[in-house]
Amino acid sequence: MAAQSPVATRTDLGGPWELTWDGGPDEAPEAIRGAAIPARVPGQVHLDLMAAGLLADPDVGLGELAQPWVGRSAWTYRRHVAWSPAPGTRTDLVADGLDTVAEVVVNGTVVGHARDQHLRYRWRIDEMLRPGDNVVEVRFGSALDTALEHERAHGPLPSPYDEPYPHLRKAAANFGWDRARTTSRPGSGATSGSRRTSAGSGTSARSLASTWIGRPPRWPCTCTSTHPRGRG
Repeated sequence: MAAQSPVATRTDLGGPWELTWDGGPDEAPEAIRGAAIPARVPGQVHLDLMAAGLLADPDVGLGELAQPWVGRSAWTYRRHVAWSPAPGTRTDLVADGLDTVAEVVVNGTVVGHARDQHLRYRWRIDEMLRPGDNVVEVRFGSALDTALEHERAHGPLPSPYDEPYPHLRKAAANFGWDRARTTSRPGSGATSGSRRTSAGSGTSARSLASTWIGRPPRWPCTCTSTHPRGRG
């Protein structure tokens, strides 16, 4: 009898997404409140705001000093995904990197959380999907505020700098350095973000999406499906 081997189908979810501001400091400009901002994945909030003409380059002059509200805000990346069920398969949502504190939602249902910039995440989402159009959201909280909250609850940890970076699994340089700016960025940096998201399906696994939201464009998004295939 011919052996069965799973065949994975992967759908790349990289490309155009939508970015929205979900709350934060009063300094946040009126122009971003309630706005649907075009975004790219892989990517990060600072780059998307700059591309939309809503943020000055933090590397120019003292631009960084006028932008701490970005890293203290909550942000959501959102996109629509077409999906068709296939008998005998499963569908997983795979995030190759989320920077850093994030909640992942499919069609209004929370499927998972992230709190580590350095991990890859996978969630099975068959029960949340429906034939046709589906909505995937990655909701980022402020990494800086999360780190400060942990420091208040558990006390300070040894650090040569004032920022609370030891309290979060995130690149320390994202909180600023003697030679680098502080941009707690959603998607990556001392903010939040996502690297790569993919989706597929198969007898063993079906990935729906992979995404990197946070650092400069580095995350493709994919979807994978696996189906039985006979082999002689």
